[in-house]
Amino acid sequence: MSRARGTNIHHMRAFIQQRFGADAWTRVLGAMTPSDAAELRSLVPVGWYELGLQYRLLRATGAVLGEGEGSFVEAIGQFEAQQDLTVVHRLFLRMANPGFVLQQSGRYWSRFYSSGTWEITRHSSTHAGGVLRELNPFDPLMAQYLHAYIREMWSLMGVEGVRTRSWIEGETIYFDGDWG
Repeated sequence: MSRARGTNIHHMRAFIQQRFGADAWTRVLGAMTPSDAAELRSLVPVGWYELGLQYRLLRATGAVLGEGEGSFVEAIGQFEAQQDLTVVHRLFLRMANPGFVLQQSGRYWSRFYSSGTWEITRHSSTHAGGVLRELNPFDPLMAQYLHAYIREMWSLMGVEGVRTRSWIEGETIYFDGDWG
């Protein structure tokens, strides 16, 4: 079973409560199975949880608070990047090349997810891409989430003229971006 770090759920809960109020988290949990809701109530940021729980929470959030399953995936991805990249990180990242930062992010993947492998290619000083394979379980929402996270990461770095896209082929997620 694939696992993910609790920091993602912690950030998702913060997003829900900040955007929709404290009772919104309770409403979202009410739409989930009793076992999922119990796990979410006891989750700690430094712990590990089943990756499917993150997908189910993304879907429930959209269904309860939005316009349908997955309707907040991009906003949550952006919010998580903002939470992960502190002001200090942002200052240091402003001096780095976005392709280098993407490459380093791919290397850190295994610190947050127990499945999936990133292959990052720096095509030039203004163009990089990545392929995420072997994510199990796979959910297409992850492509939207990662796209929003990476795009926001680059924005927080002060990168200008960013153009990105992501797509899915089978159960493989592709990301491509250029800037400048």
